[in-house]
Amino acid sequence: MSLTTAQANKVNRSNRACKDASLGTAVLNLETAAAAGTTVLGASGSVAASSADASNAKVAVATGLTTVNGFVAQVRRSGSAMPFMKMISGSVAGTIEIYKDPTYTGSAIAAGDVVTWFAF
Repeated sequence: MSLTTAQANKVNRSNRACKDASLGTAVLNLETAAAAGTTVLGASGSVAASSADASNAKVAVATGLTTVNGFVAQVRRSGSAMPFMKMISGSVAGTIEIYKDPTYTGSAIAAGDVVTWFAF
């Protein structure tokens, strides 16, 4: 099965948990690259937030990729998913930045929070 652009847009709209990540578009781009025989490089990992990350109120993940075209990440504290985290491609090429959505009144990044991620 292959996604159409209209289906990718529907996935993007329905994926509110990753409101700033266009998952449908990312899947469509991967399918397009695969059909064209293009190699899609990806990286993944897990990192625990440090006290410096907590002081900065964000975690910057160095993916090892030259550029980040898309990514999926999750923050967990004591095994539970942290809601309302905002994730963006970092200001430094090949990085992802994770921080608390400023519109949410809950907890910010804390030392020991675990970020699990996949980027391509």
